[in-house]
Amino acid sequence: MQPYYPRGDSGRCGLALAVAFTAIAALSAGAQGDFVPEGETWVIRNPSAWTRLRGEYAASVGVEPFVVKCEVGLLDYLTLGVSYGGVDVFGNDKPAMNPRPGFQGRFRITNGGPILPAIAVGYDDQGYGKYYGVDPYLARTQNRQVDYDRYQFKAKGFYLVFSQEIELLGALGLHAGVAYNVVETKDDDGPTGFASLEKALGPHLMLLVAYDAAFNDDAPASLGMGYGYLDAGIRWRLSENFNVEFWATNILENQTDKLEQEGTYARLLYLTYVGSF
Repeated sequence: MQPYYPRGDSGRCGLALAVAFTAIAALSAGAQGDFVPEGETWVIRNPSAWTRLRGEYAASVGVEPFVVKCEVGLLDYLTLGVSYGGVDVFGNDKPAMNPRPGFQGRFRITNGGPILPAIAVGYDDQGYGKYYGVDPYLARTQNRQVDYDRYQFKAKGFYLVFSQEIELLGALGLHAGVAYNVVETKDDDGPTGFASLEKALGPHLMLLVAYDAAFNDDAPASLGMGYGYLDAGIRWRLSENFNVEFWATNILENQTDKLEQEGTYARLLYLTYVGSF
């Protein structure tokens, strides 16, 4: 049996931030004004409370692992999306494609205001990284085939998220939420918390930081070791319609005990085109 790794202080901080945003919104959701600051719908792999405007669409490609995601604004407050991907799509190894496509949906409840956050609920079942049909640790160490049915990094599942944009030496976007994945539960179950930020470094550059406390990925049978998943990156807006993002993911190397080299941090390239009908 693998030892249990207690949740670190960073995980508790992420959940505390989510709870703080929840309390603020609960006290004042009815007093929101019609205020819609500009913001991206995702901060690396964490959702924000922003949605695409009606008729707006975004097509994204991530390399590597490979993932294609398309989302469209059906209404100003409702965005739907679909995604699909795999690993080893580029290179000499045989590609390993995901067993199913992923689906996303987000409904913005309030627009937020100059002080109070925007609120949205959503669903995302697209996990990231390699898909494991069987437990990779038991397969490697004990030659046992135990059903696993999860991605290296679990999807958010159902989530509630709060977003606020403020002016602090340039735009600063703050996001926090809670999530519950009802699909990837064989190794660990329960809710988790996440938080992220976007900080303008100039007219075309944004610093991105995203953290998932991964409370649903820290049991003895899980891949995670209790540190959570910390990602950081840069978003470079080449034009009004085209973004390039460079990510460093799993910076805390939260999976090395189970996945060894596969569980270390990785570097990714992400391309996004935004247009409208």
